[in-house]
Amino acid sequence: MNVNFPTRLVFAAAVEADRINGGYYKFPTSEDNIEKKKNFDIIKHLLEEKTTFTDETFSIADEIIHYYNGKLLELMSNKLNSYSVSACIASNQESVTDIKTIGLIASLPKAWRQSVNFDQQMEEREQAYKASTAFGSTGDQYIGNCEIIMCVYSTKWFRYFITAKDINTNNVVNFSMNRSLEKNKIFHIHGKVKDHVDGVTRLNYVKVKDLNSKVDNSN
Repeated sequence: MNVNFPTRLVFAAAVEADRINGGYYKFPTSEDNIEKKKNFDIIKHLLEEKTTFTDETFSIADEIIHYYNGKLLELMSNKLNSYSVSACIASNQESVTDIKTIGLIASLPKAWRQSVNFDQQMEEREQAYKASTAFGSTGDQYIGNCEIIMCVYSTKWFRYFITAKDINTNNVVNFSMNRSLEKNKIFHIHGKVKDHVDGVTRLNYVKVKDLNSKVDNSN
């Protein structure tokens, strides 16, 4: 089915649908006895009704468009996955002329938030790496209180890979677990030195304790 809407308008509708639903839903669902429509259906209705959007909604839409426009060099260098390629192409179009692209744009407010958050975590991690000094020898015990900088789930290893910073030394440790740890929260870490990568110390046999709870997990 062919359509023809200005790209900026479709992005604004996607932002509004995301606000109405409190997030992105690919399929209809029910949460706490509240029915959630597909974001796609909400966008379609908003466009068909020629809804007027607020300046704030357009401002967020512009941020999303600008973010994916900025991926153009990565696109040309074949550094993007297929989803990001489609997002980049959609954001660089003057108008949206097919339903499939509207479906893609429906998911972009959520994807944008996740990507911006990931980019910020990567930047924070890089800054922490620069200030870090490797410590200990393989097998040495490590005990310390650490602030979580980054926690990423690996679909290959089915584990969370965590970067944390010792709050007393600013040295960075990396380790993996079968559960996530909340970013910016401080945990008591107990483990053994596995090896080093530049200024970062990698740990294994890790046990983590929430400072307000009991031991959460072991490696």
